[in-house]
Amino acid sequence: MNSEQKAGDSRQQSRTRDQGNTVHPHGKKPNKSKPKPLYFWDCADVNKWMKKWCGALHEKYGELFLQQEVTGRTLIRMNEIKLEKIGIVNPDHRRELMQQIIRQRLKHEMTDLKNMDQEGTGFAQSRYQSIKEKDKDKHVENNHS
Repeated sequence: MNSEQKAGDSRQQSRTRDQGNTVHPHGKKPNKSKPKPLYFWDCADVNKWMKKWCGALHEKYGELFLQQEVTGRTLIRMNEIKLEKIGIVNPDHRRELMQQIIRQRLKHEMTDLKNMDQEGTGFAQSRYQSIKEKDKDKHVENNHS
């Protein structure tokens, strides 16, 4: 067996192992990152969600959501009155959008509940870290005074 055949056999073995999810061809495991939490969504993320889950309503109101700069934080707090205020006058459309928004809100809440036994959600950790850093900065300032 020459060196080219050995290299070919080695590549074939790597692919076979990769199919079993044990080894990636570049020595890295596949990235199974968690989805971005809803409260970190920007306008583009909301638009992507609308396109996937709201169908024809995305075609009708996607641009409106972009113009109104609806982010994930905004989406979480959305209700039928706010939808009407931003320009969705058809009550059936508001109801249908609210149904999808509530589904996404519930999905978000379920994820938070599952993560409660871990160290904390991304939002909680970032809030805690920023508060901790501010306290540390105040402590350093007080010691230098």
